[in-house]
Amino acid sequence: EPRYAVEAPWMRSARIVAKVAPVWLAQLSAWYGGQVRRLDEGPDAALADLAADGFDTLWLVGGWERSAASREIKRLQGMYADLGSAYAVHDHVVAADLGGEEALSRLAERAARHGLRLAGDMVANHTAIDSRWVEERPDWFVQTPEPPYPGYSFTGPDLSPGRPFAVRIEDGYLTGTDAAVVFERVDRATGERRYLYHGNDGTGLPWNDTAQVDFLHPEVRRAVVDTVVAVARRFPVLRFDAAMTLVRQHVRRIWHPAPGEGGAVPSRAELALTDEEFDALMPGEFWREVVDAIAERAPGTMLLAEAFWLLEEAFVKRLGFHRVYNSAFMQLLAEGKDGEMRGLMEDVLRRDPAVLERYVNYLTTPDEESAKNVFGTGDRYFGAATLLCTLPGTPLFGHGQAEGLSEEYGMEFAAPRLPERPDEGFREHHRRVLAPLLRQRERFASAANLTFLRVLGPGGELERVHAHCFAADGRHLPALVVFNHSPESVAGTLVAPSGPAWEAMGLSLPSDGQHLVAHRHPHGDAARLSREELLGGWRVELGPYEAVVYLDVRVEGEAALPAPTPLTDRLRRGAGDAAVRAAALRRARSRRRGGGSAGG
Repeated sequence: EPRYAVEAPWMRSARIVAKVAPVWLAQLSAWYGGQVRRLDEGPDAALADLAADGFDTLWLVGGWERSAASREIKRLQGMYADLGSAYAVHDHVVAADLGGEEALSRLAERAARHGLRLAGDMVANHTAIDSRWVEERPDWFVQTPEPPYPGYSFTGPDLSPGRPFAVRIEDGYLTGTDAAVVFERVDRATGERRYLYHGNDGTGLPWNDTAQVDFLHPEVRRAVVDTVVAVARRFPVLRFDAAMTLVRQHVRRIWHPAPGEGGAVPSRAELALTDEEFDALMPGEFWREVVDAIAERAPGTMLLAEAFWLLEEAFVKRLGFHRVYNSAFMQLLAEGKDGEMRGLMEDVLRRDPAVLERYVNYLTTPDEESAKNVFGTGDRYFGAATLLCTLPGTPLFGHGQAEGLSEEYGMEFAAPRLPERPDEGFREHHRRVLAPLLRQRERFASAANLTFLRVLGPGGELERVHAHCFAADGRHLPALVVFNHSPESVAGTLVAPSGPAWEAMGLSLPSDGQHLVAHRHPHGDAARLSREELLGGWRVELGPYEAVVYLDVRVEGEAALPAPTPLTDRLRRGAGDAAVRAAALRRARSRRRGGGSAGG
């Protein structure tokens, strides 16, 4: 039986924007003037801008106290690093350089006045190699008393000077000749040596500035759960980094293989456990322990998992998370595999619409190339982002995405490397095209009344044209979204799986004297289709990379005017007559295309 998390009403309409905390503060200093060093020192205008962009959740990336050893490792390997990695966490307390817990509390209060809540990160599977736990509880980590390979040597610099223990990573990792799986920890008082494993997901190189927590110990699991609860009490939205690595089957695969299995991490096969031994030490899913503790001790927290490896459905159906990353959305759109993406969504909708509602869709994240560099700044980007805003699930926008910025920020950045400023024309277009849709997330959040449509052209299905619609839900009239994800103009007929497109919206073919009526966003005009025009099906014509959202679709008598909604009425009041609207649209498109940006 599915075990879906209970949702508060606000969770369905959440729309998240990520900000790499130290980079964002440096940008605010440059953009608004003055020195913004602490989380609570940013100007109110910056928070007002995020709200004007249509967001209601601010995800602070890299706000925790970081590892000094991580920064030194990067420098030793020839990287210019201002900070240690955001995911080599010394402790889950707000960094003193960012103003500490007091600054976070003040930011939360100020953000709330602009309708913004805060989201935070939780790094559960590992800590930094010089973390508080490595100092105080070295027994909590996956380890061996001797180096797992006789050729390992640890003669490099001590990465925790002035602390009660010394830390050295393996010499080959520094020189690039070996991806060592452990580092050395030496107790200065007793001389005791331990060899702790680096964090690792078993698919690539170990993360050389991290130490892997051992989840076979009940005491360790309780300590991590307590940390999660403490973080949840400060952040109403909590994102779990690399959450798939702590699913029970992967704890087994990566760290504790069965006898005779090689194991995903080299050297772990020698420490194999039988099924009986493993089951006794880890009888259930760790994530269920987390979910149950949050429900009891920090209720109302929205839990969001960064998870891959085909575990997306398990996180929301079995493990009890509210949301899970849907990486296929970004990857397949970026690669132009539109039919494959549509097929995946249709399959999920057919099997369990509730899963589709619990995806986090995105075009970029803090770990990915910027949306600008992948999708451009023209119609291709705004079309893809229209899908992001109008599909069930939670839309996530990356750092700089709404401002039209291009830089991909390293997790060790204290400031941007490029002197970018917000592209005001791009941001104005975002606020005209995307922000109104984001504010209407409620009407797009449910998959219960969702239908994916086909668009048929003279030669068959137009695979690169996306179309989906929503039937009326008691609060909203039907809506239709179409996007031509190709550089060529297209024309075709909308077809639902069981008949005409309007039937999928719960409407009938207009009678004589009636019209199918809708507001067309972002064009600001009304679509009016007669019975005669619809007898051969609802035809759409789209320019290169053009997206149109038909809002409040309904059948009305000939003299009837489109009924306003908060969105359509606001757009109509500011649109002026048709000629003015058309001229403004041409100017806007000319400005967007004049810069020679990629993809439209």
